[in-house]
Amino acid sequence: MLAAILLTAPCATTAQETITNTATANWTDRGQAVTATSNTVSFPVEVAIAQLQTLRYVPDGSSTITLATPTCGEGSMMLSGNRAAITLSGSLQPSDSFRIGELLYVRITAPSANRSATEIDHLQIKTVTSSGDEELMTIAETGANTGEFLAAIATTAIPPSPTRRDCQLSVHDGDSITVEIADSTIPLGTQPVSSVQVLADPYGLVFDSADGTPIDGVTITLIDDATGQPAQVFADDGFTGWPSTVVTGQAVTDASGTVHPMPVGEYRFPLAALGRYRLRVVPPGGFVVPSTVPLENLRAIVRPEGDLVELSDASFGGVVTLDSPNPVRVDIPMDSPSVAASVTKVASREVINPGDPVIFTVLASNPNAKRALFNVSLKDTPSRWLRFVPKSVRVNGQSAEAAVQFADDGRLMTIALGRIAAGETAKITYAMTARPDAPAGEATNIVQLSDERGQTSTAQARVRIEDEVLASRMTLIGRVTAGECNVRESRVGIPGVRVMLEDGSFAITDIDGRYHFEGLVPGTHVVQVAEQTLPEGGRFIDCANSTRSAGNTTSRFVTGQGGTLAVAD
Repeated sequence: MLAAILLTAPCATTAQETITNTATANWTDRGQAVTATSNTVSFPVEVAIAQLQTLRYVPDGSSTITLATPTCGEGSMMLSGNRAAITLSGSLQPSDSFRIGELLYVRITAPSANRSATEIDHLQIKTVTSSGDEELMTIAETGANTGEFLAAIATTAIPPSPTRRDCQLSVHDGDSITVEIADSTIPLGTQPVSSVQVLADPYGLVFDSADGTPIDGVTITLIDDATGQPAQVFADDGFTGWPSTVVTGQAVTDASGTVHPMPVGEYRFPLAALGRYRLRVVPPGGFVVPSTVPLENLRAIVRPEGDLVELSDASFGGVVTLDSPNPVRVDIPMDSPSVAASVTKVASREVINPGDPVIFTVLASNPNAKRALFNVSLKDTPSRWLRFVPKSVRVNGQSAEAAVQFADDGRLMTIALGRIAAGETAKITYAMTARPDAPAGEATNIVQLSDERGQTSTAQARVRIEDEVLASRMTLIGRVTAGECNVRESRVGIPGVRVMLEDGSFAITDIDGRYHFEGLVPGTHVVQVAEQTLPEGGRFIDCANSTRSAGNTTSRFVTGQGGTLAVAD
């Protein structure tokens, strides 16, 4: 279904002329010639002026219209099937649209050209395009003594280059067409002219919702919404049958045997009766309709010729209404084959004790290098012995409290991740703690990732909960203080400093600058302080100057055995 714009120039229906009459008498009196002249009488009369109107055929079956094809010199306009006359089952309606390849209908009302009351008269018209084509055609009166002339003018696309006087108009996108009466034998006060602006043929396009790539091989059927059956479709001439099912990118053969090439990804249903229709779309393997990509993303996609796509309810399986002769364009987005997002999950610690924290890291990756994933959601179902730390959730390092929801019983966390761009990965971190009454054993934590297509991926991480036995664990204590290394007594503690271990667990120094970690697995640990949490202007210095700091003022290696107390100041 296509679109264009048609402009007509109205003119007055009548003009006023003056009839002047003077009587003259001649006779012979006694051999002499005598002449006498009367007075002159003048009076005005109304003379009908020719009018020209452009029309578009609507195959609504309302009436039967027959018109002869125009002649051009020795030849006549060629129609499919070599018909000399056109019979239409429908109506001709004034229209402000026109398409390349369509028959342009022109009605001329010219009482002055109605020279015979018993014979069908003929009228000559001239059509000129801005691309340089010119056609001189003779058209016939619709019947004896009607004064109405009806023409059907064939149009074709450029390229190839236009040929003058070949009885068809060659036009290009953006051309203008001028139609005027060219019969000099008819005395007309004003020559009516119609100007037609030809726009692009915007065929319906089926495109990949990811990047706008046209998609061939999509089967589309025009369905009558009232009956649920394939609709009756006509070619551009309005009477040659056209298939109700076409395949994007494949040439269409109409009922006359004429082959109509289709551009990549495009389809056409040139003419159908006014009414409500649907487009039944059968995608090739792997593609999905209707598209689930958000409408605001789809509206930004550009067609191959540079225009934005046109989307409506019909683009997603809804009704398309034809309520005027003006054509309608329906572009159809289609989601390409997609791979579900991949997800991995790891825990910061393999072994914890009741009351201990553990940090989980989830990586949600979109493996599709071409298509983004939309409405991505992450759901975490932990072991009954683990509890969420709500304010610990981070997405790509940023707080995500607004996107997180927790079930009332605390057994489910949902994070709305939204869009993951093609080839991108989202990093999600959050903390949990083991319940104080957690028994020894394995705690499994399951995460599920889903997108707008319903595709899901799952991952899990396990931690082992062990009974807290003092003899099998070590304790780490320490203090963060202010002052130079030579200050030995009455050192002032610094509160609010963040102290971390290698597994991500952390503590905050109290009012006296003290911190501690209990229940650590015996062995070597790395304790580090966050320098940015010091009061403004503060910095750490290494007073011990030992190998356990490895020259780093903010970290220490600490080694201990079960039941021991390690100190790192």
